[in-house]
Amino acid sequence: MSQGQGGLLIITMLFGGIFTFFGWVSKTQNAGDMINGFDSKKHDKEKVSKIFGNHFLFIGLSVIVVGIIGIVLNRDNFNIFMHTQTVIVIVGIIKTIYAIEKHGKIEKE
Repeated sequence: MSQGQGGLLIITMLFGGIFTFFGWVSKTQNAGDMINGFDSKKHDKEKVSKIFGNHFLFIGLSVIVVGIIGIVLNRDNFNIFMHTQTVIVIVGIIKTIYAIEKHGKIEKE
């Protein structure tokens, strides 16, 4: 295993594992209130948990898939795969925040 592959594997397992774990915990344990910025007067805990969990599971699994593809293809330029993973994480977090603000609010009757 080359140095580039080792670095890609570490980044993949670290970021992919963390995002997948937090997504799974939020979704299965209804833990949307663990998010920094969660306001129980403004946000519906179940909606936020579902949105956060689904988005973070997708981010984590996407990072893992891109990392595995990078390792399997065995290219010399691993920066492409690391940059792709970084873009997935940043865009995923922005999309998660947007979805929570748009769809995670308490319905007014």
